[in-house]
Amino acid sequence: MKKPTRKQRFSYWFDNKMAKGTSSLIKLLVIFTLTVGIIIALFLFFFNLTSEEKFAPVLWKSIMTVLKSGFPGYHDGGPAYRYLVLFEAICGMLVGSVLIGIISTAIRDKINNLRRGNSTVLEEDHTVILGFYPGEYTLLKQLILAAAEQPACIVIADSMDRTKMEEYIHNNVKVPKNVRIICRTCDIFDPSTLEKCSIGTCRTVIISPTSDERTTKALLAVSALIGENSERKTSVGAIISKSQYQFPPSIAARHNVTTLQTNDTLARIIAHSCTQPGLSETFKEMFNFEGSEMYGIDLPDAEGMHFEQLTLSMDAGVPLGLIRNGEVIMNPPASEVIHKGDRILVFAEEDDTAKLVPMPDLPETAPEGVTVA
Repeated sequence: MKKPTRKQRFSYWFDNKMAKGTSSLIKLLVIFTLTVGIIIALFLFFFNLTSEEKFAPVLWKSIMTVLKSGFPGYHDGGPAYRYLVLFEAICGMLVGSVLIGIISTAIRDKINNLRRGNSTVLEEDHTVILGFYPGEYTLLKQLILAAAEQPACIVIADSMDRTKMEEYIHNNVKVPKNVRIICRTCDIFDPSTLEKCSIGTCRTVIISPTSDERTTKALLAVSALIGENSERKTSVGAIISKSQYQFPPSIAARHNVTTLQTNDTLARIIAHSCTQPGLSETFKEMFNFEGSEMYGIDLPDAEGMHFEQLTLSMDAGVPLGLIRNGEVIMNPPASEVIHKGDRILVFAEEDDTAKLVPMPDLPETAPEGVTVA
């Protein structure tokens, strides 16, 4: 094999410098400017082509000529002086044009990078959805509905281009002013790229329904990030159809991961519906959510009540749990006391239909003619 020539070595070195990006190119321009300025200044000073008696002023004027591309006048000096300064000015034009090109390219790349959604999300207590599928907006609509009128932030991460995700959402989902949706382009299976979604500071991570293999990979990536930020309790939800892909219980408990085994759950529902007459209608009423949704409401009058008393006193709604300090407590004990600032998670037609009514006074003794068992 022949040894590379000097030209090939220089070309290889220059290509490596160009590949390092904007900062490396600017360094090369600075070195080129100083080199040209110093060489021309040495020629002018040592060959007595200038009236300056000291080298420092000659060097300063030489460098400024390169930077400003200042062409000499006809009476500024002799022919040698004019030719040298003219060469310096042409080098300055080259440096200026290249510098403008580098800066404009860097700005364009930065704008494209921001458009692609590569910047880090600086949010807290937000909801992260991993996976986006055009045409399926049920999960996003339900999260918007659950926010009611409270401020909420939803971060959607997927390998799809950010602008395409935003376009799909804008054309198919009505987003209220209190809800902010942020899209990010990243690999949902890679913990290093998932960091831009601020998994460690979010409240909930939801993995969009997909194949079991993809869901498991995303769960492992999220678990790795949550493990690094164990001080914050972040809940993770996902759907897995086959039991062989069930998330390890030890890891699930440590990282607050909840997985729904859909095949097993549906099989149980179908089996019970076939053996119990009328049970299918009951399941239909339970799961179709027709006319009703889950809301988080404020009921100041419920302060100090037990959850059992709340259940008996609520009209036009069914209490399902409590929202305390940003944490959801589903189906609390009957003796759980409702504190000041607690929000009630209810199942109702609207967020303002559930009301408290006075509890009926139960008779201490049975009416005449009635036998109490």
